[in-house]
Amino acid sequence: MKNVHRYLPWILVFIAFFWLGWRYYKKEANKKMVEENYFFAVGKISNYGYRGTYRNYYLTYSFKVGDELYSKLTSIPYKLFPDCEYDFSICSDKEFWIAYEIGNPSNSLINLDIEIQGIEDPVPPKNLDGFR
Repeated sequence: MKNVHRYLPWILVFIAFFWLGWRYYKKEANKKMVEENYFFAVGKISNYGYRGTYRNYYLTYSFKVGDELYSKLTSIPYKLFPDCEYDFSICSDKEFWIAYEIGNPSNSLINLDIEIQGIEDPVPPKNLDGFR
């Protein structure tokens, strides 16, 4: 039983690294699938906030393809919309370009660099630079 306690921290570290590696791999694989075959849609932020003591920021965005509504939670590396943290109504009207995989719209990316609300007939970007 003493050996188990001695190796338990190493086992937990191994599991944590494996889990982080798997998440990174899946995220990159999904991004590549979108990049290979995509359409654009206009999406809105439906939730914004943080988790944990270190304030890991995230947002949920939603968009429509046909009559179907899709949404996705994504983490962001910094406080992108500081005013929205305390009053979400400030961000509820923000619109952004969404690139989604043809045939699998639940696999999507958002470009938070270009706000398109209030623009009549916005022109989609020429490539997926800036999409995450």
